[in-house]
Amino acid sequence: MRPYLEKARAQLASGRGRAATKLKAKLAGLLGAGGLHDFLKGAHIEGSCRQRRAVMRSPPLDIHERVLKFGPYSLFRSQKILREGDKTVRLGGRAMDLLIALVERAGDTISRQELLDYAWPNAVVEEINLRVHLSAIRKMLGDGHGSASYIVNVSGRGYKFVAAVTEIESGSLEAPFQPQKLTALRTSATRIVGRETVIGELVARLPGSRLVTLVGTGGVGKTTVALAVAETLSAAYERLCFVDLSSIDDPDLAASALATVVGISALTKDPVESLRAYLHDKSMLIVLDNCEHVIASVAQLVRGILTVAPRIDILATSREPLATQGESVYVLAPLPCPLDLRQLSVETAWSSPAVQLFVERAANGSDGFQLTDLNVDAVATICRRLDGLPFAIELVAAQVNVFGVHAIAEGFGDDLLLSTRGRRTSRSRHQSLRATLTWSYQTLAPDERIALHRLSVFRGIFSFECAAAVISGDSLSIPRVLEALTSLVGKSLLSTDLSGHSMGYYFLQTTRAYAWDRLAESTEKNNFLYSHANHYCRLLEGALESWEFLTREAWLQQYGNLINDVRAALEWAFSPGGDVKLGVALTVASLPFGVQLSLIDEYKNRAALALKALSRVSPPQLLWEMRIHNALIGLLWNTGGSSELLFQTVDRALELAKQTEIPRYSIDPYANRATIYIVQGDYISALAASEELVALARRLGDPSAILVGDRVGAQVNHYAGRHRTARSLAERVVRHPAGAIPLVYGQIQIDRQVSMRIILARILWLEGFADDADSMVTETIRLASHDGPLAMSHALGIAACPIAFWRGDLSSASRLTVTLLEQSRRYTFGHWTHIGLCYERSLESLRCRAGGTEPGPSTLLAPAGAFDRDCLCTINDCWVDPAMIERARAGRGGWAAPEVLRHAGTLHLQHDTRNPMAAEADFRSALCMAREQGALAWELRNATTLARLLSEQGRRAEALNELLSVYERLPQGHDTADPTTARLLIEQLR
Repeated sequence: MRPYLEKARAQLASGRGRAATKLKAKLAGLLGAGGLHDFLKGAHIEGSCRQRRAVMRSPPLDIHERVLKFGPYSLFRSQKILREGDKTVRLGGRAMDLLIALVERAGDTISRQELLDYAWPNAVVEEINLRVHLSAIRKMLGDGHGSASYIVNVSGRGYKFVAAVTEIESGSLEAPFQPQKLTALRTSATRIVGRETVIGELVARLPGSRLVTLVGTGGVGKTTVALAVAETLSAAYERLCFVDLSSIDDPDLAASALATVVGISALTKDPVESLRAYLHDKSMLIVLDNCEHVIASVAQLVRGILTVAPRIDILATSREPLATQGESVYVLAPLPCPLDLRQLSVETAWSSPAVQLFVERAANGSDGFQLTDLNVDAVATICRRLDGLPFAIELVAAQVNVFGVHAIAEGFGDDLLLSTRGRRTSRSRHQSLRATLTWSYQTLAPDERIALHRLSVFRGIFSFECAAAVISGDSLSIPRVLEALTSLVGKSLLSTDLSGHSMGYYFLQTTRAYAWDRLAESTEKNNFLYSHANHYCRLLEGALESWEFLTREAWLQQYGNLINDVRAALEWAFSPGGDVKLGVALTVASLPFGVQLSLIDEYKNRAALALKALSRVSPPQLLWEMRIHNALIGLLWNTGGSSELLFQTVDRALELAKQTEIPRYSIDPYANRATIYIVQGDYISALAASEELVALARRLGDPSAILVGDRVGAQVNHYAGRHRTARSLAERVVRHPAGAIPLVYGQIQIDRQVSMRIILARILWLEGFADDADSMVTETIRLASHDGPLAMSHALGIAACPIAFWRGDLSSASRLTVTLLEQSRRYTFGHWTHIGLCYERSLESLRCRAGGTEPGPSTLLAPAGAFDRDCLCTINDCWVDPAMIERARAGRGGWAAPEVLRHAGTLHLQHDTRNPMAAEADFRSALCMAREQGALAWELRNATTLARLLSEQGRRAEALNELLSVYERLPQGHDTADPTTARLLIEQLR
């Protein structure tokens, strides 16, 4: 098998066309669609294509770049930016590469092969992909609108850019590199025709009306107009968000869909409250598209947001108003059509936006189509019969190259194009649109019909690979799927998205609903829902494997847009007609995916549902159960789960690890056990657990497992007070050449470059390198910002905030605490919210003392666990309690024990001023412990406190010697709080 595959890979690398298509079809039979997709990733094109790319590549960016101008567009080649006037046109990588290649050689015919090699280097791609991309680019540019003509197909030879191109200096244009807003807008794949006035009126209305609902029948162009309004208003907001509600069926998920786009983890029980808490001080325009089927939930959601968020504006699209307070309703009418068809001239007809749209879309599908005296009556008649509905016009115009405009106007008359007569009501227009969809559907070839209704199982943007994997089968081969996709795009029944690196496909809501009805009428609906869920399960399992080879940003860019389809697949799988076993498998595969998307509360509930469902799965799936428990440990701790539940989960995971005996999946339970012991402040048990983990990793001889053992070892040794060992391990982990640790070794993991720098920053401060520690914190925060919200919460909560307190920099501590609270509340990290509140109360307490007052007990909170209390006691002695002191004296206090014993001595002095010997004993014991740990910072604090006591007893020389012996060894940070206090005391003692 392997030699055959290697030979096939070589053949694919050197061939295209029918031979490559046949070979891929054969491979699909051997490997399956998913296996074929993985196999094709490895195929590379060598030789001549490299020479072609070298010739065609753009020059490097320089400040004197000459910009290519054509029509209203400016193309900045080196920056890969296309602008129409002062607006940036969003094109993804492939589309931009193709456009640059054509514009740079305007007037020349470029072969299909050259374009393929330029836009898809080192990949096997069918020519049909090129046609789809170029068709989409033409739509984006408005090719065929009026006299505009840009790209033409030279039959049998290739493609040519035919518009006049001029070069100008970039300095004469406004610089295109503006800081980009954080947006979540879908890219409109077509030029907007005839809506300039509407867009202007809505732009003028929104600042004064915080809720505008764009109402109109299906196919009237509400989404297109809403996107254009949002783009136009982008400068007025910090952020734009687009939420397509057609991807959900359950009204209760409307708020969760918005939360996902906004980028927060909403509490499943009350997502609206989570949104209110996050959005209250934000400046944002939210577009809620296709609200009609969940209108009551949307109305409640909108009311909840607008009452607390004064800088949030909402633009909704729906077939009916939301009927909520403060709503401004704008009824979107169809495009105006010619009123009088008698003696209609080309000039008169062209003043009609409906005619303009028809001609532009017809030109996209049929090179050279123009409005003439010979066809003007037919075009105007069709537009009138279609009620001026843009989507219906696009559907029919796309068929001009097949039937001809006269045949459509005369041979496909009222019976098909006009289902109602009389008054043009919204209802009649809806019927007319459905009739047009039916007509378009009836013109499809059998393969295209099959593909259309099968594709309706997709809820979001999908790739060709996804389509091939889900809908191909005995009656529809993979090559025929690609042909069908291309045809459906050409006939406007599928839309394309060019904003990503590769082309995506999606349905408009009206088309998907129609196609879904056709699928529901067949007997194969459940089969393809299963195929859809199974494909996303396999896709996410593959995503786990690719984690170690991609950055987190690249990983999320590749897989993040799957969320709508993953949610839909899970809802189906656990529904009465679904497949529970597949639902559990998909939950297991998507748990790390959900965590990386910060859907923490949602996936905690999904994990619980899957565990409950496992009892109904036969035979028992112990590996799945173990993986769910492993993920739950991190979810529970970060969201504030109880200690009892955490230990139960860890114990069950370990039990399952021993039963399954699958080495790579056994590492996570052992690592989690050591981590939970740290959380509980049981550092001795954590050391034992870490040693067991390291022994297991070495026994397996697995480099990734050994790396996990070193990472956990660094954390455990640091918290146990063994800072030298911890530093050595942490530095080894940081230097390790491997990529990310595979997710099978830790489903909820923080990048080791972040987690180890957290440890190193703390150790640096403890060893007296306060300035280096501060620099390390800055680097840790920078890296954590790229690693996601969970990493940022750890970096803030364990390193940045405590070190700011230790330095005595209460201003920074306050700022960082605010950031931690914002971060943790946004993502429902209950544990970190609690820690942030404790830091907040510590600040209040310290400020009270600085003002000469003592805070009351009501200002404090109970820490979540011993580890948290250990940290808090090092910034404020109000957190110290008798149990901590007893634990420290028994040698179980770990890294914080020197500080706890120092506080114990201080308490002795407060309660028994006549017996300073007990206090001195505590101070000296703490001093000795700090020296053993190598914690010079704790040494300095203890020496300062001891020197003060000795001075009060008249032992000034002894006090000075004790303090100087420590202070003089301090390498850095002399201007921070503790060294400053020590220096002032030294000056007094002298």
